[in-house]
Amino acid sequence: MNKKMSPVSLTVVEKMKKRTEELKKNQQNLEIDSIIKNDNYFSQIDYSQFNLSLEDENILKFYEKKAYFHGKEIIKNNMELSKIFYEAQKTLSKYGQGSFGKWFETLGFKRTFVYMCLKRNSLFLNYQDPKIFTLPEKVINELGKKNTFSQQELKKIITSPKPLEVINSLFGDRTNTFTQSNKNITISDIQKKIKKLEKQLFELKLLEKTLLETSSTK
Repeated sequence: MNKKMSPVSLTVVEKMKKRTEELKKNQQNLEIDSIIKNDNYFSQIDYSQFNLSLEDENILKFYEKKAYFHGKEIIKNNMELSKIFYEAQKTLSKYGQGSFGKWFETLGFKRTFVYMCLKRNSLFLNYQDPKIFTLPEKVINELGKKNTFSQQELKKIITSPKPLEVINSLFGDRTNTFTQSNKNITISDIQKKIKKLEKQLFELKLLEKTLLETSSTK
């Protein structure tokens, strides 16, 4: 039979467990503090606006550091996941439609999350700016609707505290310019342009055929 532990022994065990948890927590806090100090982290918040006690201000500054640290970890994880999903989709594309979906759903990932990662990765591959992984989903969706934009335009969007407004100002102006320059065009004008383009296409195809026949006789 197992001997029952005495109340004294139980108290000692409980104290040891409590001390172990405290040491573990302190170690984690020291690690986070160390990492943040190495990153030259500076507080982003003016705590004077909250009228806090000195004790509460120090507590919130510590939580701010932890939030910053874990936020960076989320961004790193999203970057890695985006690469993984991109490579997995490329590999599974050879095995029929739906294979990729089955793969990530079996792993417990939601479709919306996976395809958002793929959009981020696509933008990153084109523009090579890791800050793409910090942008809100709405901004990524809006950027995905645009055909092309320059590196300077992307930098302006990323560095702005209100990226959606920057997108609207950049691409909205282009839309308005296009509308203004074409507002007097009639259906007849469009039909004439189409006929002209069809004629050019016919001539190019005829030229292509002639060149192919010439090369085959040599």
